[in-house]
Amino acid sequence: MSRHFEIHEHVPGFVAEIAQIGALCELTNDVVRSLKATWAKYPVLVFPQAELDNLGLLKFARCIGEFGADPYLQSLPDDEHIVEVR
Repeated sequence: MSRHFEIHEHVPGFVAEIAQIGALCELTNDVVRSLKATWAKYPVLVFPQAELDNLGLLKFARCIGEFGADPYLQSLPDDEHIVEVR
């Protein structure tokens, strides 16, 4: 468990659910550091309680790092940094 959020392991060493984190688009530096440390342990993080619109998703992503280019994925027509996965 982090002091900033709850971690619920789903697949040991691979998938974890993040709960009780608050607003994902308004994270402090301490919370971002804790998230990155958790991400290093679990390559897949799930945020089931997150209610983000596209702008909120972009703000959250910018907290984690810079955007990269991926030639294999098609982005949304209105935003080059968001890919819809169904």
